[in-house]
Amino acid sequence: MGQRWRRTLAVIFRTGPTLVPTLCLIHLVLAFGVVGCGRGSGGPAAQPSTAKSPAVISLVPAATDILIGMGADEHLVGVSNFDENPAIAKLPRVGDYLTTDWEKIARLRPQLLVTQYSLGRTPEGFLQNARALGITQLNLHIDRLDDVFTAMGQLGEAVGEPQKGARAERDLKAEISKVRQRVAGKRPVRTLIVTDDAGRQAAGPGEFLDDVLSIAGGTNALGASAPMYPTIDREQQIALAPEVILQLLPNASPQVREQARRAWDAAGQIPAVRDGRVYQLTEWNVELPGYQLGHFASKVADLLHPPEPSEISQTRPSP
Repeated sequence: MGQRWRRTLAVIFRTGPTLVPTLCLIHLVLAFGVVGCGRGSGGPAAQPSTAKSPAVISLVPAATDILIGMGADEHLVGVSNFDENPAIAKLPRVGDYLTTDWEKIARLRPQLLVTQYSLGRTPEGFLQNARALGITQLNLHIDRLDDVFTAMGQLGEAVGEPQKGARAERDLKAEISKVRQRVAGKRPVRTLIVTDDAGRQAAGPGEFLDDVLSIAGGTNALGASAPMYPTIDREQQIALAPEVILQLLPNASPQVREQARRAWDAAGQIPAVRDGRVYQLTEWNVELPGYQLGHFASKVADLLHPPEPSEISQTRPSP
């Protein structure tokens, strides 16, 4: 699931998850009594939330990561099935691209529900369910690096802690600036980013991975006119001639990593393979446009532009 999160997100929050039918919503209203001002009308009572008000459910893993990074995770009462951050491992999962568990959402009693749909594409049924449960929707758009900065401010305002959002934005911009300075003047490295073990699913222009690559001193081997998420075959891999291949395999098992390594063995004519510059990145958040992007950009910069011996000696403490 991890390495396909970005592609799946484009489906989940732009076409919409499967929604509970209206009759099920009526059942929720009767069972939990959370319509409007929240008066009960019988049925089992929902447990009061211990989260800091407003209580938040995030259906966007990037937003979850931002809230945690900015120190506002005490607002979270539930997250999506795609969230993999170990810091919120115990929080309830309330949905994925196939289902949204409105019954569980009703029990959790959030005041805010974070989503990511294209403008005007939130399904009407989703809106009706949220309104019936008295939940405010915060709809984000997080595809590019600049969207991450914007989301930090939006989330800070939404949870009543704008100073935390502003501080997170300043900190991330400072990290990004340091990476830019570190690679300034270096020749951009022709790089291919792939997101599966076979190296067929690639990351093109127009999204945050391409932004990070540019910051870290690379240039996308696919070119500026490629689709955002193209599928490429071995012939195309060879024709692209990348100097470096970054293979993103979040939380991949040793078996998957070995399978991915073997997939490149027969492609020695690719410069990156020939020169031993195929790098597997397996941290859980390598495909997440969130708070950790500064760290990710720094790691990519180190892979594309390894420090020269003179640079290493300059940073070593004197004996």
